[in-house]
Amino acid sequence: MPFSDGVEYIKFIRDWQDSRKPGRILVTSGYMNLSMMVTSFKWEFSNGFDGEWVATIKLTEYRKVAVQKISNKKLLRKLHLRKGNKDPSPLRKLVLALWLWLMVSYIETVMVVDQVKLKKCQTED
Repeated sequence: MPFSDGVEYIKFIRDWQDSRKPGRILVTSGYMNLSMMVTSFKWEFSNGFDGEWVATIKLTEYRKVAVQKISNKKLLRKLHLRKGNKDPSPLRKLVLALWLWLMVSYIETVMVVDQVKLKKCQTED
């Protein structure tokens, strides 16, 4: 992907950073093939001369999160402590249901807060 001048490279990296999406970095000599996101990108002219550019880029590895869905029966079996008793007590089921509800509520709250932060960052740019 050779560009004709440095301005096109800067625009490409800035657009990548603004998209907040991962991109693939491939270095064949170092055997590196990672999915990365641009966390910061700064550039300036070298010694005030517009023909030379100095840039600093900070990349963060992007790892896709894989969530495994567990049915309530499997979760109840995993959390059941007493051996030999196949069915947990009703009180234990109630406690587990409340715990699951609290965890889901917490995760939804964190997601809403992250979305608000993202919208705020986008409006400030």
